[in-house]
Amino acid sequence: MTDAITFLPPPRATNNASADAFALNRWTHEFFELAFTQGGLVTSETLAQQLEDQYPILFNLGSVTDSAADKLPYFSGVNTWSLADFTSTARGLVAKTTVADMLTYLGITLLTAEQAMDVIAGMIQNGTGLTWTYNDGANTLTGDVSLLGFSTTQLAEGLNLYFTNERVDDRVAVLIQNGTGISWFYNDGANTLTPTISLASFSTTNLSEGANLYYTDERVDDRVAALLVAGTGISLSYNDGANTLTISESTTLASGVYTPTLTNVVNLDASTAYQCQYMRVGSVVTVSGRIDLDPTTSGVDTQVGITLPIASNFGAIEDCGGTAAAVGVQQAGAIMADSTNDRALLEFTAATNANKQMNFSFTYRII
Repeated sequence: MTDAITFLPPPRATNNASADAFALNRWTHEFFELAFTQGGLVTSETLAQQLEDQYPILFNLGSVTDSAADKLPYFSGVNTWSLADFTSTARGLVAKTTVADMLTYLGITLLTAEQAMDVIAGMIQNGTGLTWTYNDGANTLTGDVSLLGFSTTQLAEGLNLYFTNERVDDRVAVLIQNGTGISWFYNDGANTLTPTISLASFSTTNLSEGANLYYTDERVDDRVAALLVAGTGISLSYNDGANTLTISESTTLASGVYTPTLTNVVNLDASTAYQCQYMRVGSVVTVSGRIDLDPTTSGVDTQVGITLPIASNFGAIEDCGGTAAAVGVQQAGAIMADSTNDRALLEFTAATNANKQMNFSFTYRII
């Protein structure tokens, strides 16, 4: 039985074809001799298995069964053979031993770089608006473009239109539109564009004030107050805020009543003035009266301006002095001169943010 026979493995292939053939032939002889000596049975399957194990590439070459001419076996996978066309032309190319012989066989002539550049320089010719300069030594081919041979005459008009007077006239006539105070008339035949100016849409409201001033009541009041000058026995009192100019007889002793204008300076939501009384002795005026004040926040400094019954040009805070006190709450303040606005200024710390009546009295000098 073959199971009891121990075979030596076939010799491994080397790079020496004749040695491999001799070794394989010897191994085959020994293989059969050993099989008969040991009484074993050698089958084609046994021998094929031994060959396939040791010579898989050579063994698998038997799978290529096409015997047609001009074919060449090659590996298409692991231990897998296939056939490719191998024509007489291809065999002739492979038979050549040098690259030069191969190129000659294929009919290919290689040019040097110099030869190639010379060929290109001879092939490229000058044309209208384009000239070429070939520098053989520097191996350069330079093109120069010139527009001297061209003008708009040679270029057909496309989407980009050429200039004509008519096109300009028509475009300007469309571009310039009528506006406030100006209208335009375009005469296409006469090629004219005529404007017409109208002031019907304008008034002094539309014209900014320049060196020539417009009329205002305030300007008239200020001008008259500056124009009139107090004289002997006559005094003037101009209240710019109230827009009043009071002309009074100047006497050493005078008295009267007036309702002051109040200005909420600091921390006041509202204030109300009542008729007050005053008395003048020479250049000293004493004023007393009542005002109602509604502070915004309690515990905060609060100020209100009080106009004078007789105008004075205060120069210092001490030119006016007095006091004021609230009714029903501990809230008192001091009255002093407001030299910036030429009025009395009542200043106090609000004891409450409720509206309270305050009675006051102050004396000031007419300056």
